[in-house]
Amino acid sequence: MHTDAHRYDRWPRLTAIALRWKLYRPFKILRGVLRTYIFKKHYSSPIDHDWWDSFYVGQDISDAQTIAPGTTPFPTMLHYNSIENIILAHLFNQRITIEGCSVLDLGSGAGHWIDFYRSLGAAHIDGVEISTNAATALNLRYAGISGITIHNCPAAEFDSGRQFDVINAIGVMFHIVDDGEFERTVTKLTDLLRPGGLLIVGGHFGWLDNLNVQFDASGRINKRLRSLRHWRKLLSACATVRVYRNRAFRLIDAPLPENNILMACK
Repeated sequence: MHTDAHRYDRWPRLTAIALRWKLYRPFKILRGVLRTYIFKKHYSSPIDHDWWDSFYVGQDISDAQTIAPGTTPFPTMLHYNSIENIILAHLFNQRITIEGCSVLDLGSGAGHWIDFYRSLGAAHIDGVEISTNAATALNLRYAGISGITIHNCPAAEFDSGRQFDVINAIGVMFHIVDDGEFERTVTKLTDLLRPGGLLIVGGHFGWLDNLNVQFDASGRINKRLRSLRHWRKLLSACATVRVYRNRAFRLIDAPLPENNILMACK
């Protein structure tokens, strides 16, 4: 789950004004429109595991580090808590229990969502992490804990041979910038989800499709937003698809990641 590690690269004053007036999200979308459709900036190569290893340095990876280097505790807690509250409300209102369930967590990072589903009583949790550094840290953290397995691979290459009751992909899918890989990954997720299972995705889900909104220091795209219409088309195997809008970013002068939540029931 990651925000703009290089967010002040080109327009620092406009970014600061947007944050102050709680307009950072619209400003970011506008900047993405310019870069995608006007300037038509294209990535030279996809973000790969080497890039993520340079992002995750050390074995003491924290929730703050998964957002961006230098992120302070308050924005970190607000971000994660706002998402947790949406998930908890949905589970309660839909009478869904996690007790005894199997969960697949994509982009496990520091392990926040592994801990979250453990606290709700999940029996088995598989974490998938593309960064070797982060996967190593997760294996050390959960060594000897029954029911938790960490896999070091891209989401599209994960294959457990079994299906899951819940698949969690918070702040992950928009980092799959290659459209073919993205669609293959969504198809894989629907295949891995049990009938009646719940897919939870964190992102934007606006009406503009394939919008590039975040770049690394060399100009490569590392965040590409897909529209809700695009998601509904790819999730045709699901009976219901619902999006919860998260307005937590309006509460704080910090560039929180896109944190609307899509819930799809197979």
